[in-house]
Amino acid sequence: MPPRRRPSRILTLPAVTVAALILLLVTLGRADAPEDHYSTGIPEVVVDTKTGLHWQRDATGPVSWANAVQHCENFNAELQTWRLPSMKELQTLVDEAKTQGPLIDPLFTGTDGADWSSTEIFGIPDQVYVVNIGVGSNGDAVPLDKRGLGVARCVRP
Repeated sequence: MPPRRRPSRILTLPAVTVAALILLLVTLGRADAPEDHYSTGIPEVVVDTKTGLHWQRDATGPVSWANAVQHCENFNAELQTWRLPSMKELQTLVDEAKTQGPLIDPLFTGTDGADWSSTEIFGIPDQVYVVNIGVGSNGDAVPLDKRGLGVARCVRP
């Protein structure tokens, strides 16, 4: 006779607990900001030579999330396709060595506000993560309603 299998148990958690757990995992998995490896040979663009990402030098805003997405779709530097970055991509810009904002290399401008990401909050379609890089910030990724205001800093691979 085959061994009896124990019934599996499904763990259910309230949405608030799930969101807090996701935020904890995001914070623990933060990418460190690279040091001294930016190139500025292209107008309006800063190239991260470590990740290969091309960044909009001067962030645009404050704007809503929908306007940030539209801005990046219409951004035309280098005649390439640009997009709103993921939360993880934005966190590569955070300079962990800085203790006061802006927590980003001074080559970047338009650092007043939280940077919009394309990373949506699981189970909460009206919210996405923003990364606090600007003045008075701590570099954390936090949820923000898409109708709120943040800055758009476009990226392309």
